[in-house]
Amino acid sequence: MSQFDFGAIDPNSKSGPQLALDLNKFRDALNSGHRGSARPAYAQAGMQWVRETSSTQWDLCLFDGDTDFVIRSVNPTTNTLLQIPSSQISGIGTSAAATLTISNTDEIAGRVIKVGDGGLRGTGVTRNSAALLDVVRGSEFFFNDQLTGANNPFSGYGSGIHVSYPAAGLFWDIFAGVQGTSTRAFLRTSRSASVINSPVELYHTGNISAFMQTLMPAADAAAAKVTLGVVDGIGVNKTIQDVTATRALATTHTNSTGRPILVWVSATQTSSAAPGAFNATVSGSLLRGTSTYGSGQGFSISFVVPNGATYSVAFSGTSYDTLNWKEYR
Repeated sequence: MSQFDFGAIDPNSKSGPQLALDLNKFRDALNSGHRGSARPAYAQAGMQWVRETSSTQWDLCLFDGDTDFVIRSVNPTTNTLLQIPSSQISGIGTSAAATLTISNTDEIAGRVIKVGDGGLRGTGVTRNSAALLDVVRGSEFFFNDQLTGANNPFSGYGSGIHVSYPAAGLFWDIFAGVQGTSTRAFLRTSRSASVINSPVELYHTGNISAFMQTLMPAADAAAAKVTLGVVDGIGVNKTIQDVTATRALATTHTNSTGRPILVWVSATQTSSAAPGAFNATVSGSLLRGTSTYGSGQGFSISFVVPNGATYSVAFSGTSYDTLNWKEYR
């Protein structure tokens, strides 16, 4: 080690040989970084010096006039840099001293996740059993290896995101994977730690209609149509029904199906003395049908009845036979 300072030089008393000796010692101190086991007594604020902490550790220190700050430490024996103490790094907290995770299912609180664990890059966390999937845990990425059943709704490789709310025992999973040639995605939720909902398919390649039906069940779709005032057109999801037994002429009926219907009424003329015809009234509006002369001739009327409208059919003529009343509803 070498620490030396020649102090204030008095040119009237300092001899040449003595000055040369002092300068040589000061040169050695500079060249060795003022190395020593303790701070030099002549240190000034802003001065750097090397502290010999031990035979295996030297500290490069910066003196601010009151305290020595370690800039970096080395091992002079192995010629390697030493780790900076966490106490010397502002804001690092306890993370520098934390233990790394030891596996991709390590859940010990306070451990620092390393690459490959917790799904951070690498192959991720393998979740292929109920013991690993159906449990409330912290948020994570996971990987499923051809798992079937309630825990993974598709056969084949897939991955997912698992998010939990431990305080309430709730979690939800989003799965995405490949089954055959189809790409599929599912959402699975829990109402409590013991009640797990079945996976709901959010997307299936080439099956958008099923996707939409999953998002909005039939009952909800019907309610939405009512709210928005949307009604199906004539012929959509309807059939031709024979309602002759429940209909009567000159009687008012109401269309309460929730959508428009098509009414068709026909009969056969039994007398040639006078023409026969059917006339309809829809919400007060008169609609005239075709007429016919001659016994055995047929005549009919057809019309559309809006949802909620009233309608009736009346006969004009001498007589008729074989009444037939059908509705497309």
